[in-house]
Amino acid sequence: MLMPGDAPPVDTIRRLVAGGGQVVAVTGGEPPPVLEIEGAGVAALRVSPDAVAMLRWLDTDPEALPTGAAVFLELGAGHGLLGLACAAMRPDARLVLTDAADVLPFAERSVAANEPSLARRCFVRPLAFSDAAALEDILQEFAYAGPGESTVDTDSGEDVTGSPLPESNQRGGCEAALGRGNESTEPCTSIESLPVVAIGAGICYWEVVYKPLAETLAQLCSKGRGYAILGYFRRDWKVEKRFWTKVLQQQGLQAEVLWEGEVDEPENPSAFAPACSRTSGEWNARVYRISAAAVAVASAPGAEAAEAGSEPWRAYEAESYDKKKKAGCQKGRKQGKKGR
Repeated sequence: MLMPGDAPPVDTIRRLVAGGGQVVAVTGGEPPPVLEIEGAGVAALRVSPDAVAMLRWLDTDPEALPTGAAVFLELGAGHGLLGLACAAMRPDARLVLTDAADVLPFAERSVAANEPSLARRCFVRPLAFSDAAALEDILQEFAYAGPGESTVDTDSGEDVTGSPLPESNQRGGCEAALGRGNESTEPCTSIESLPVVAIGAGICYWEVVYKPLAETLAQLCSKGRGYAILGYFRRDWKVEKRFWTKVLQQQGLQAEVLWEGEVDEPENPSAFAPACSRTSGEWNARVYRISAAAVAVASAPGAEAAEAGSEPWRAYEAESYDKKKKAGCQKGRKQGKKGR
C-alpha cells in the first residue's frame, strides 16, 4: 500500500474510446487519508490491471453497454477512468462516480479535466459498500431524476454541490413525478426509471470487502433495478474465487464470465499498478456480469419473495432449504430401513 510521502507523480492519461471519443483521467499525487481502508490509496492514484482488462474488453465489445439513456454507477471509482470511459461511449448516459469521501477529490479532478460535454453528465457521490441508505439516495437522485448538472466546476475543478439548480432539478425524480405532497419513505419504484449499470474494477480482491460489496450489489440488482459489470485481475485465486463462487450466491446473485484474457506488466508503472499474480494459468483477468440469480425452489421459505423481486437474496435461502430437505429425506429412508 502507498503511504503518505510515497506519492507517484501527477499524470494525465488520455484514452480513445469506441466511437471516436476521448476520455481524460488524472493519476498520481499524495495518497488520500484513508489508510485504514486497505488498497484505497493505490486505487485512487494508479490504474489497476483490473481496469485495464475491462477497458480492453470494452474496446472489443462496446455494444455490451446500454445504448440509450442509462445511469452508470462506478463503485470504488478512485480516479474514475473506467466510469468516464463508459460515459464517453454513451452520450445519453449519466455517470455517478462513488467512493469513500476522502477519495472523491481524485475523481473530481478527473471529471474537471474532461470536455464540458462529458463533465456535465458526471457526478461524484460518497458511497461505502453495504450502506443501503446512501445507495438508495443515489438511485432516487439519478435513476428517477431529470438531467442535472455536474457538481464539479469544469474551470476551477471545485465542488459546487451547494449551487442552486433549476427548479426541475431541485425536485427529485420521484417528487417531481408524484408531486410535492409525496411523503412516502418507500423507494419510488412505481415510476419508470433509467437502467442502472454498476461498474467497477479492482474492488473485489480484499476479503474484508467481500460481504459488504455483495450486499451493495444485491441491493442494486433487486427488483430488476439493474446489474453490475466488474473487471477482475487474478492475484490469488485460491482466496478470491470465494467471492465469485460463494459470497455472491449467498446474496442471491450469480456471476457470468463475459471475457477472460491476459494483462501484461504496464509500460508506465507510475500511472499503472503492476500486474503481479500469485496464480499461473491460461488467464489472469476477467470481466464478470453480476445479476440476480434465478430462484432454485419455488416452494421453499423465501422463494416467493425472491421470485417477486422484493428479496432476491433469499433465493440462496431457498437453495439451502432444498438441500436440507433432500438430506432429511435420505436420513429418514435410512432410519426406516434400519427399523424393518
